[in-house]
Formats: sequence, C-alpha cells, structure tokens
Amino acid sequence: MIGMTILAIVAAGTTAAVFTSRMLAESSIYQNTSFTVAQGYVEQLKSVEYVLMTNALESYESHTSTVSGWGILDNDSYKTNSLAEDVMLDTKSIDASTTGVASTTNVETDSPLYIGAWVQRNVLIDIQNPGEDDQHELLMPMRFKVMMNNLSDSSSDVEALEITLSYRYQMKVRGVSKWYDGELRFVRCNAPTF
Repeated sequence: MIGMTILAIVAAGTTAAVFTSRMLAESSIYQNTSFTVAQGYVEQLKSVEYVLMTNALESYESHTSTVSGWGILDNDSYKTNSLAEDVMLDTKSIDASTTGVASTTNVETDSPLYIGAWVQRNVLIDIQNPGEDDQHELLMPMRFKVMMNNLSDSSSDVEALEITLSYRYQMKVRGVSKWYDGELRFVRCNAPTF
C-alpha cells in the first residue's frame, strides 16, 4: 500500500513535469514565430522610401481621431477606405490560408500596415515530425500596428523618424486563448546612402 502511494506521487510529479515542459516548448514556438514575423515587417519598413513614410505620418496626424477609431483592419480594408490608403505602408507577407491548409506554393501577397491602426494576419505554423509524412498545421492570429514619432529638429539638417511596430499574438494556454504583446523600435533617418 505504501509502495503504491509512493508510485502514485512520483507518477503525478512526472506527469506534471511533462505537461509543463510541453507548454513551455509550445510557448517558445509561438513567441519565436511572432518575433520573426514582426522582424520581417520591420525589415520591410526599413526599405520604404522616407518621403512615403513622412507623407503617411502627415496624413495620420491630420486625421488622428478617425484612424484611432478604426477597428481591426483586414487585408481589403484599404480598398474601400480612401483615408486608409493615405496612412498605409506597403508591405508583403506569405499568404496563410484561413482554413488551416498550407498553400503548396508560398505566395507573397500585399499585406499593408497602417499608421495608428491595428491589422490582423493569420500566421501559419507548420509542425512536422521527423520521419513522418503528416504535417500538423496551426494558425496563429497576429495583430500589428505602426506608430511614428518625428525626431527631426529645426536646428539641425537631419531628418529622422522613430518607428514602433507593436504586435500581438494569440496562443492557447490550458485551452484558453490569450493575447500576448510585443514591440520593436528603430530609428529611420533621411540620410543618403552610397
């Protein structure tokens, strides 16, 4: 009887450790994937022409109350909203199916970001076990918002923008979906490159 009790306690501890380890591993996958996707958007924002960024910022500043009142924008919102085009920054992403089935070809699609407004994307996470042909696919909902702050000073000739990309990703923890936040910042200046 004592031996069975000890065995039950050890088994319960081992089971709890396995579940905790799995939860931490899944959490790490979601966190790393969301950071990688956000970093991809940052790299694209770094290549947008400086004048296009300042024009979008000026449009945003003149319509702040309207833009901040938008809900979550989807991929087609800018096609029906003329103001959205003014605060839009052209970026691209790999199309993730909303059905959870991976596309056989990685198709790069227009995936614009907007200054001051959240956009939602579905990120496909592929998990394939080594040596097996089956593929388990998960869709991770993510949201992105770009904010800019003009750092230009009238006393100097240097023009600069501080750009913040806020992102959120959704993950299930013990069967409950929760949103987690992240943020990336960089400074973009209008300096000639050679």
